[in-house]
Amino acid sequence: IEEVVENESAALQDCRFSNECLEGLINQERVHLRAPHQQVAVNVPLPREARAAAVHMLGGLALRIGLNPDGFQTAVALLDTYWIKASARVELEDLPSICASIGKLVHKSNRCTAQHYNQPPSPAFSQAAAWLAAWLHAHGLVTVPIAEERRAINEARIFKVLEGRLDVPTVDLWMQALDERSDITTGEKQQLAVFFVWMRAKGHDLMRQVLMHITVFEFSPRSVALGFLLHGSRAAGLTRRGLARPMHWLGEPTESILGPGSPAELSDKDLMIQLLTKVTGAGELELQEHALLLAGMANEFLG
Repeated sequence: IEEVVENESAALQDCRFSNECLEGLINQERVHLRAPHQQVAVNVPLPREARAAAVHMLGGLALRIGLNPDGFQTAVALLDTYWIKASARVELEDLPSICASIGKLVHKSNRCTAQHYNQPPSPAFSQAAAWLAAWLHAHGLVTVPIAEERRAINEARIFKVLEGRLDVPTVDLWMQALDERSDITTGEKQQLAVFFVWMRAKGHDLMRQVLMHITVFEFSPRSVALGFLLHGSRAAGLTRRGLARPMHWLGEPTESILGPGSPAELSDKDLMIQLLTKVTGAGELELQEHALLLAGMANEFLG
């Protein structure tokens, strides 16, 4: 592995997620997933319980219409972005229409084929909007039932506020990037390949829960991915104990998620950190900082 670590720079530069590509994703987060400072006054701040229900609705909708994890996370990021940009002009009663419209936009962007556009509209979008409208009323967040016409899908309104930008970075996209770079850096060593399969499987379920409580403005997708990566490597027994304590929702190192005896095959824990810094483009202290932030936020909301 040491020999591979010393000679992987050219391969990383040629891969789909080169160093420049990672920098590009970081810049996209800074520009497009940043709360507008000039918009101080908001008409209706989105209550956390309403946003959690909206994310739950988007998750159910994603399953029904076949969105992948990246599509679901994109929809959540667009919801956060839309609400903060348009908050002076929208009310909580508009939330079901906004979520259904965003879901439809993301669905179209993921399946932009002539065959898709010729198909009749799926009832899933209007049904999801109706569910969220009923939830908001049942929990006292809106005083009267939301009329059907107010729940109507309005993609053009969403698209205009978002300025046509639907390709925001997501946690899943970052995990894809780190997964590919890890294969190149380690020469596709089996331990790391299995580790990333486990990480991404765990991540899909965990991110659904975390995103119900944390907006993309509070914790960027890159920060979540890097924090998750360090905690996961610690839970897998691949890094030394002092770096990050594995949180209960990732399991304990004794679970041997890489298979019996596999963690011991990569006995040099400092070498693993060297690999992680090359894969992520982040230093050890930065990785620890992201891990601490993720631990604080996730443990607060997930218990």
